[in-house]
Order: sequence, then C-alpha cells, then structure tokens
Amino acid sequence: MTTTQGTLTQAEIVAGIIATVSPDFMKSGIRIEHIELPEAVCVLPFHAKQIRPGNTISGPTMMFLADLAMYTLVLALDNTQVMSVTQDLHMHFLARPAAQDLQAVGTVV
Repeated sequence: MTTTQGTLTQAEIVAGIIATVSPDFMKSGIRIEHIELPEAVCVLPFHAKQIRPGNTISGPTMMFLADLAMYTLVLALDNTQVMSVTQDLHMHFLARPAAQDLQAVGTVV
C-alpha cells in the first residue's frame, strides 16, 4: 500500500528492510499492518502447521510474532539497527488463541 503521493509508508519501508535482511521472516506471510509510533501492529496469517494438540496455536508461533513486532519497532525508530537481537523475551500464556490469524501490537515503553 502506498500513500496518495506515491511514496512508501513507514510499514512498507520496514517490511522491505526485514525482507532483505531476513527473508525467512516474510515467507510466513506476515504483514506489518501499520506503524504509528510508539506502536506497531503485525499480523501472522493462520496456517494449519501452527497448531499444536488442543487445537490451539503453538507458543513458538506466538513468540515469533511478538519478536517480529518488537523488531519492527526497533527498525521504525532507527532503520540502521538491522543487527538488533532479542536479549530477553518472557511470555505468559493466559488464554489459548483460536485457530485464526494472530495480531501482535508492539508498544515502545
């Protein structure tokens, strides 16, 4: 999607950087819906291979999406930081997600 002036949106720029430096991320079909700092929204389309027993999406799938949402924010803040890595990620699985597209909302605090 482009703006009316024909220029790339920040989400498109970041998606292009991610596709260049880590093409496997984008093979999943993940979309950066929008970036409006301090927030970014990413969506991971549902695929049956993400399901674990109990008909719920696996933890590693959710962690992948959360990690990518935060990487999106890092690049939105400074697109030269392509070598940024996750140092620490904690998740508390409080509810089982349905077998459908997942959305992650990352926020800079």
